[in-house]
Amino acid sequence: MRKSIFTFITMAIVAFTIITGCSNEGQHQAAFRPEAISAHVRFLADDLLEGRFTGTRGYDLAAAYVATQFEAYGLEPAGDDSTYYQQVPFRSATRVPGAQSLVITSKGKQTRLVELKDFVLRNPDRIHMKSSLAADVVFAGYGISEPAIGHDDYANIDAQGKVVAMFARAPGTFAPNELAYYASTSYKMQTAVDHGAVGVIYLLTPANLQRFPFQRFTANPQRPAMAWQDEDGGLHPGWPQIQGLMILSRPGADALFRNSPVSFTEAIATAEAGKPQSFDLKTKLRMSSRSTHQEFSSPNVLAVLRGSDPVLKDEYVVYTAHLDHVGTGDPVNGDPIYNGAHDNAVGTAMMLEVARNFAATGTKPKRSIIFLAVTGEERGLLGSAYFANNPTVPQDQIVANLNLDMFLLLFPMTEVVAFGAEHSSLGAVAERAAKKLGIKLTPDPMPEQTIFVRSDQYSFVKRGIPALYIIGGLNTDAPGFDGPALIKEWRKNSYHKPRDEYDPAMHFESGAKAAHFNFLIGLEVANTAARPTWNEGDFFLEKFGK
Repeated sequence: MRKSIFTFITMAIVAFTIITGCSNEGQHQAAFRPEAISAHVRFLADDLLEGRFTGTRGYDLAAAYVATQFEAYGLEPAGDDSTYYQQVPFRSATRVPGAQSLVITSKGKQTRLVELKDFVLRNPDRIHMKSSLAADVVFAGYGISEPAIGHDDYANIDAQGKVVAMFARAPGTFAPNELAYYASTSYKMQTAVDHGAVGVIYLLTPANLQRFPFQRFTANPQRPAMAWQDEDGGLHPGWPQIQGLMILSRPGADALFRNSPVSFTEAIATAEAGKPQSFDLKTKLRMSSRSTHQEFSSPNVLAVLRGSDPVLKDEYVVYTAHLDHVGTGDPVNGDPIYNGAHDNAVGTAMMLEVARNFAATGTKPKRSIIFLAVTGEERGLLGSAYFANNPTVPQDQIVANLNLDMFLLLFPMTEVVAFGAEHSSLGAVAERAAKKLGIKLTPDPMPEQTIFVRSDQYSFVKRGIPALYIIGGLNTDAPGFDGPALIKEWRKNSYHKPRDEYDPAMHFESGAKAAHFNFLIGLEVANTAARPTWNEGDFFLEKFGK
């Protein structure tokens, strides 16, 4: 009888151990629930939320939903005044229809360009409600001025008081890190300002147009541009010296280069060869525009799990996922709601599942963990930039950022890409987590798209904080799925379109596995005595880490 009782108790303990896990990894392997991720996505991408555009009722509903989830998990508020919200002060600018004009004068001949056909304002002016300029136009290649690396597109021009025309992005001949950094709008605009420019024109190469057709910039022109405001009312991003940022179509570019000493076709060829170039276009430009402004706030939503170590609990690992999407817009097949299921209800759902598992663990990690759902990503990484510059914890105590954005659940996941892995010690952490889960960690398959600077992790990188951004790989070992074809079709027909809706056929098992992967990375970082570090000599260490 005693043996039977002992055997029963032993079996019960073993069963309990299997269910709950005797280690953090075992405890959580079965705890990441596809059905939970499905439920979160189904709500966040519902028509009721009308695309979760920053500053709208739909976004506020999503924010309330995330805050209540944090509270239900038992996580502490980490926002303003002991709440789950960090209110981000915004200014938005919306174009006044028909109030934009652009006239090019060359050799005494005027050419009036047609808005949304020949040109589009890249952003309505958030600083000036009325903008106007009349200035000469100079051409500055890709708008890069870095003599130290042998590339200076301003070498042969004087841009003071002039409009600078430049190609979007950066030379494909650049190394991936340089390509990512120099392609950013923030670099190009600041460089133009440093050279005295009063306006900027973006031109598109054939390679640009393959990725971003001109029609993409003209879609839903009444969506406002936004910037966050600091305590003194300064706008970020904001370059008050610049009266206008315009994008030209190919016909618009041909008109601009009509009497140039170098043809537009020749300028494209030089750009594609990666060579610096600059010259006077011998053209004058007259531009005017009007916009309406609105002041409002929209919250980041954040919670914290306090660490257990007496010293390390005052340091923080920050998970991010953007909660906003692009709202409503021009109907596609009668549907005006851009639901944003993959972009980024999925990422938010995965972060919530990571947060739930951290909160449920019996042993807290040594460092504290912040879970941050940010606003304004689709308007220019604004919510994450606001937090990175105005954190609710000491900035120098944030040791790493792990970002979840647009993880596509189109097929069973067997590989992942960790953007940023090559830049810091976080890469080795990701390798170990992938090995534990039997996932293949693959290098960036599309470095030319500079994805590392195009999501919220870049706001932390610019503050010198090592970061990773995880997406699914292009391929899968599961039979019957053509990963690259499925991704290409989704990007063409669903990205930032109403078709990005909740679908019960989405592979939520992959979302659960990806959440587990992100959990393991954060768990190791939180429990390791040493902080993550940038790799010696890394490009982003040199730019931001010092």
